[in-house]
Amino acid sequence: GCFAHAAQLLRKALIRTEEMVQRSRASAGFSAEATRAELLGTLSGVLYQQGLCQESEAMLWQARQLAKTAGHAQLYVKLTCDLAEFNHRRKGNLKAAQRLFKEGLQSRMKTLGLEHIDTASTLEA
Repeated sequence: GCFAHAAQLLRKALIRTEEMVQRSRASAGFSAEATRAELLGTLSGVLYQQGLCQESEAMLWQARQLAKTAGHAQLYVKLTCDLAEFNHRRKGNLKAAQRLFKEGLQSRMKTLGLEHIDTASTLEA
């Protein structure tokens, strides 16, 4: 249904982003890698809705690594918190969730400050 179509569109967007990276390595660089990471993170959620939990988790890990490689700290922290949420709510792996939430919280406190809404949402999780 709708999720299958969304997954198909996101996969096409990933392919187009990869083509863009290949055509213009020098000028695309950072933003193209960050775009790929964003798309993978979004696709992960769609795949989870389709019941593809393992593929969903793998995409989150891949997206997180891409964000780190691209030097996109804010996206990296968001995906770290998304992985923490995945481990907590979807897998019941509290140990992994705690480690990831702690990493995300420390990064958000350092970069955004204690009063920022994203920091507060990490504290709520």
